Amino acid sequence: VQKEKYILMNVDIRGSLGYGREFREDMFKGYGVVDIQDLKAAADYLKSLPYIISDKIGIWGSSYGGLLTLMSLFKNPGIFACGIAGAPATNVFHAFPGQMEVMKAVDKKTYQDSSAYFWSQGVEDPIMIIHGILDTTVLFMDSVNLVQKMIREGKDVDFVVLPQSRHGWDL
Repeated sequence: VQKEKYILMNVDIRGSLGYGREFREDMFKGYGVVDIQDLKAAADYLKSLPYIISDKIGIWGSSYGGLLTLMSLFKNPGIFACGIAGAPATNVFHAFPGQMEVMKAVDKKTYQDSSAYFWSQGVEDPIMIIHGILDTTVLFMDSVNLVQKMIREGKDVDFVVLPQSRHGWDL
């Protein structure tokens, strides 16, 4: 039996500390906007290396990383071979109600541009969503709603439900 092997990368995206104010504040243009450009650039760099199998680059993350995973797959199909999104913030209105001021925007378009729920039609790559039912940080029902929408759109999605898990499902 041949096992599938994937390359996963860890990228200090915009918004990460230690790179200065401009690097950090670029993220305030919206979640899943400029930060996924950093992930795409990193994947493109990996693909340029002769020892990397370019169709084996995967992406994963949990919570905000789950949002970035979804947004990367939804907005940039074909860049990653697959993705796993744990406890993803699919609707930033529910997940980050106090942070919209940080983004310096409160308009409906910014909410939609930053919410994975509104971008699912773009996905072409295999995706798995993992979410704990007891999560009080990111609503479990937001993942359910996204999965239902993706099924209606004819998208292939695996959904792993963790009945006894909270937000830190991987602990």
